[in-house]
Amino acid sequence: MNPEIFAADFLKRLMRWPLLCALLGLVLTRAATAADSLYENDTPQIFSITPQNTPPQIHATNFVNNSLFEVNFTATTINPQLFETWDTLNYTNNGLMVANSAFGVEVGNLIFLSASPGCGFQFDQRPTGTSLHLSASSFYNPGTIRCNSEIDLFTNFLFVSTIGECVIQATNIVSPGTIDVGADGLVQITGDNVNLTRASLTVDVPAQAGLSGIDFGVGTDTNQDWDPSIFLQPTFAISSEFNSQLFPKPGFGQVAVFPSTPYFEVEQIATNHTLTRAVFISPNAGSSNVVENIYFEGGFNVNPFLGPGAVTIEFAGSYVDTVTGQPATNYLYLNDFYLRGANTNNPVINGIPSNFTFTELNAPALFTVPLATSQFPVFNPGIVTNNYTYVDLSLTAVSVATNSPSQNVTNYLAILPGRTQITANQELDLSLANISGQNYLSINAPNQFDGSVGAQIFSPYSDISIGVTNGFMTVTNLLEPAIPAWSGTVQAWSSDWFFVDANGVTNEFRVLLVNPNLTPTTPSQIQNLKFHATNSLVISDVLNVMQMLSIDAQSLTLTTNDPSAASPDGELNLQSPSFQWSNSVPNLLWLTNNGSIRILNSAQFGGHSNIVTVTPGIPAIAATAKLSEMGGTNPVKNATVTIGTNKYAFEVTLTNTTANRVKIAKTFDGSMSNLIAAINGAPGAGTAYSSATTTNTQVAAGLLAVHAGAKTNYFTVTAKIAGAAGNSIPIATSATNLTWNGQPHLSGGADAVAGTTNVSSTPVPYFALVNNGLISDQGSTVWANDFENSGAFSNGVSSFILRSTNTTLTGGEIAAGGDVSITTGTLLVSNVVIQASRSLTLIATNLLTDGIAPGLDILTNGDVIGGNIWTVGTNSIGIGLNMPIKPSVGDLLGTTITNYAPVNKNVVNTWAAGDFGVSTAGYSNNAAIGRLILDALGTAPGTQFTFKGVGAGNAIYVDYLELRDGATNRDINGNVNSLAINTNLVIYYARAVINGLDASQKLDHKNNERLRWVSSYMGYFSSTNLIYPDGSTNTFNVGLAGNPQIDSDGDGTPNASDPTPFFIASMINQTGYATNNPNPVMVVIWDTIPLGTNYVLYSTNVGGPFDFNHIAAQFVSPMPYPGPIASVSTNFPQMSPPLYYKVAVYPWLTYPF
Repeated sequence: MNPEIFAADFLKRLMRWPLLCALLGLVLTRAATAADSLYENDTPQIFSITPQNTPPQIHATNFVNNSLFEVNFTATTINPQLFETWDTLNYTNNGLMVANSAFGVEVGNLIFLSASPGCGFQFDQRPTGTSLHLSASSFYNPGTIRCNSEIDLFTNFLFVSTIGECVIQATNIVSPGTIDVGADGLVQITGDNVNLTRASLTVDVPAQAGLSGIDFGVGTDTNQDWDPSIFLQPTFAISSEFNSQLFPKPGFGQVAVFPSTPYFEVEQIATNHTLTRAVFISPNAGSSNVVENIYFEGGFNVNPFLGPGAVTIEFAGSYVDTVTGQPATNYLYLNDFYLRGANTNNPVINGIPSNFTFTELNAPALFTVPLATSQFPVFNPGIVTNNYTYVDLSLTAVSVATNSPSQNVTNYLAILPGRTQITANQELDLSLANISGQNYLSINAPNQFDGSVGAQIFSPYSDISIGVTNGFMTVTNLLEPAIPAWSGTVQAWSSDWFFVDANGVTNEFRVLLVNPNLTPTTPSQIQNLKFHATNSLVISDVLNVMQMLSIDAQSLTLTTNDPSAASPDGELNLQSPSFQWSNSVPNLLWLTNNGSIRILNSAQFGGHSNIVTVTPGIPAIAATAKLSEMGGTNPVKNATVTIGTNKYAFEVTLTNTTANRVKIAKTFDGSMSNLIAAINGAPGAGTAYSSATTTNTQVAAGLLAVHAGAKTNYFTVTAKIAGAAGNSIPIATSATNLTWNGQPHLSGGADAVAGTTNVSSTPVPYFALVNNGLISDQGSTVWANDFENSGAFSNGVSSFILRSTNTTLTGGEIAAGGDVSITTGTLLVSNVVIQASRSLTLIATNLLTDGIAPGLDILTNGDVIGGNIWTVGTNSIGIGLNMPIKPSVGDLLGTTITNYAPVNKNVVNTWAAGDFGVSTAGYSNNAAIGRLILDALGTAPGTQFTFKGVGAGNAIYVDYLELRDGATNRDINGNVNSLAINTNLVIYYARAVINGLDASQKLDHKNNERLRWVSSYMGYFSSTNLIYPDGSTNTFNVGLAGNPQIDSDGDGTPNASDPTPFFIASMINQTGYATNNPNPVMVVIWDTIPLGTNYVLYSTNVGGPFDFNHIAAQFVSPMPYPGPIASVSTNFPQMSPPLYYKVAVYPWLTYPF
């Protein structure tokens, strides 16, 4: 609802409204009592809750509603009032449940509006007499639940929505029905198993959601520096100076509308009073889909609910409804009440001066035909004093500001009013669900998310955490890509002033300046997004992530969708500048992108492998001591042995009432056995040792070790508790024939060492990265076994670095503001655009090819089909084109490389191809280049290209070499000033062009023989076709064929003027015959030209194939230059078996050079 009307109609006036309780019949039924099994409602029940009339007390294990169950809270309270039952485990709603709360306070027979905290239902288990809220067993809602819904408010002719809450907590929740809560309300669903298939969850949108003032100002400009006739023009408008919240005195602000479209209405409101209304508006900056319409009402607004002002601007924004797939339109109206704006007492509501009224609609208001631009009026010249109002307004898709009101709140979105919160601890299904209206949506189903196929889920802000148990997740219809709500800003300045002319006529001007920056939809934003899929994750939605992304999956695929889908493709738009791709997808090994990935930071595309190191534990070791025989005699009476707290004494006759007495046996071994029995509490009590003796609690004694005749028998005592503590158990003896071997304590005890398991992560390559869509970041580093790109990599001002085993680039683009470096085993690159602003490095050890092989005729309109277009070095810092290792196989004969040298930069280019001399052999499997364009953006010597090899002798073979700008300058000897070619490299070319003209012959041998013309090569960019008199079409080197100085066929006519400048094979006309006169010879006759080198070749293979590997004769044509074609002959002896002859003529193609 319009804030101005709200204030006028509700805050300043009293309305006669009958009491709500008078409208509703009060029907009371018996409330269920404690221990009831079932409360079932089959007839309409309406409860009015007042301080005198408490809510019905329902104590029932099962609650079933089959009809209308309505609760009206008619008393205002501090907190929302939630109706709940007691001891209920199972809820079923087959009908309609409604909760309404008070919105007015009665005084007499009038009702004043009051702020209500809202009301709703709480479905959980609340034990009788406690404040506990436990999970119920089940909740089933195929019906409708409304809590302060706008539907019920409008039904009662009330237009103020208040908060509604519906809180559900149960183990099993199934709700295919409707839940609708009031503006800024809460839908909270918490359970183990939650099925919301076909559910409708709605939070009502406030009447003026999303409007908040950024800045405003109200006042009078008395600076005497604004002349409307100067500052208001047909193509621009500048406001007078004003003060605002952001521009307080002594500073000031101004609104500039440029370019602007002016609209005017001139009205004669009295004989001596003329009123001119004007609007200056700039084109909408936010979206080209927004149309602006201007309406003047002649002082009366035919749509008063849009505002009382005389001018209204309609913004009609068209978009495609993601639900229906059909065009739709959102409408925003700005109404300016000029007269109120001219009042310096103009109140400001929510940062918006009250003369401005903004209204959002999803259907157009009723207007006449919008105003067209009219003749520009006359603004009387002169300085004016004018009142003004100013607003800078922000429109968002939420009903409240999203900035945290306190530094202590770290996740303010999660506590915004207007929330839908869904938590499923075990399983969640959102198929075909419809969720909308809330400011914030939380979906938490980390265990098993069954999907959201066919769902329509709208939310401006969300937190989403979902997972699956089978390892395979598909994300589709999880979130609509945009909300059909306006977003952006509107800047408006309104003013009113008067001018009285010399005739006493009052000229009043009311002017509005507007700068819109609007879009009719708002992208959905996800604050934190978490997917747990383990194996495979497929994303078909547009997901805009503000802060955190966590993907637990080995394979990630972003799809391209059907045109009818809500989202055009799967997208991950990661908006935090601190985001790290590798940290968010730690287990990823396969990435297929058919949609879009946008990252504001650099991205490392490579996997991680966990290395588990297990160190086994060491068990505790018990302390021990050895009591040994010494001297071979039996212990004597009263001799003692001390172990821990026990002192054992030897006796001839046992005293059984005294503990730790050991009988002396006839032999030493017998006495020791008795001692061992006493220590261990073994059989023999009362005979071998005194019966009062108890088992030693600290140690156990081992068996006696007997060494016959050695008199060194012994036994060992061991601490019963293993560990270092046993080392503190004392031992001693007074017997002269026994010894502890010098030990005062047990020894050798050691505590246990726990085993450890350490998991460390090591970088590994992706198995595959396939990009058919867009990856945009600030630098890509890719490590993958297989890399395929037919889409686009956009790396901002940073670099693209690729390391792979196999690389296939087809039909895509790589654009890097830094370097492009590709290191791979095989590189197939076709129809690819590469923009490397600094340098381009290619390392392909096995294969480098653009698929264009020598001799293929694939030219179309002068362009190679599938050819590459590469640019290098527009911002080079000293390195340009690099190929440090020659691939074993392949060429780039269909590729155009434009190499730039920025002003005052020396761009170094390195190439490792082999040097085959002036020969066509250099164009086969030698990394030959189709077109190399050298463009020096400055002049030498400050700006130049340096070319060097990697060994003693390297070369670059180029089909077409072109020099541009500063690279066209040459010295008096014809050397290219901007080319510095090292002695270990030669640039060979089949055609050279300078300033659009052929320079093949002019550059030959220049720059110390480092530029050489291979005139015999005819490539895709260096060849032309000539039709000869015999009707044959022949291909020749275009630079050679068009040269005005060269005579390739020796006939005295330069090639450029000769229709048949070349001697071709069909002109040889070879014949021959055998004769015996005077001797048996073979006569070979053929046609040749002056200066031609003639070869007669023969083959000895009777019946073929004929290899013609042997030279029978070789000579230069005998006729002088110039001359016509002439016949020559040569005789050869007849041989048996016979020889087969073939003639070859090699013209001096570049004569006289």
